[in-house]
Amino acid sequence: MDRNICVLGSCRINQPIGTDPHFLRFSGGYTHTSKRALQTISIMRGDLVVPDYLRKYVFKWKHSNKSDNREDLSSIKKYIIEISSVKNIYEINTGLHFAIHFRIHRYKISSDIEVEDYDESPEQTISNLNMILNNVDGKDLCIVSHNNIAGIKKREKLINLLSGWCKENDVSFFNPTLLIRMLGGDRCFQKRRDAIDTNHYTDFMKESMKKFILRYLV
Repeated sequence: MDRNICVLGSCRINQPIGTDPHFLRFSGGYTHTSKRALQTISIMRGDLVVPDYLRKYVFKWKHSNKSDNREDLSSIKKYIIEISSVKNIYEINTGLHFAIHFRIHRYKISSDIEVEDYDESPEQTISNLNMILNNVDGKDLCIVSHNNIAGIKKREKLINLLSGWCKENDVSFFNPTLLIRMLGGDRCFQKRRDAIDTNHYTDFMKESMKKFILRYLV
């Protein structure tokens, strides 16, 4: 069976999809920002080859030693891309979680070497979205945002930016917040130290997301 839908994003979009044979997921790990999504598409297309000395900072652990992360995108008919953050690390934009894990926790690099981060500007996000649209080669595109049950102002600003861009460019857009409100946050979010963790979904929410994606987004 052809995998004709390419999915990029965090655990909130990848885990609901699981191993469904219709979906192609990037083997190198999750993505969170527009810049990382753009970089990943370039890697999958073979336009960008990550140098060996950077691989352990860019890719998920078990894939960091692969020499090639290209994918066959010839059968892809639609891209579903979650953009949930504007946080970047350096200009090379390594994978956020993996860079921090490898540079600080695993290798315990001296504290005088800091992992510096910055928020990309709205103009940078728009520019990256435009390049993503160009790089999907005319295939259908759907942008998925983070949920904002927590009412975080910076997150809401990004959601509004994504929604506006999608409307201007006739691109599908999905904000999971309404779905979560309908289902109930207590059923949708995991708990960490007796507090609701709005970044990680329960199995119930993962299954609900999968049903929604299959019914409405593909």
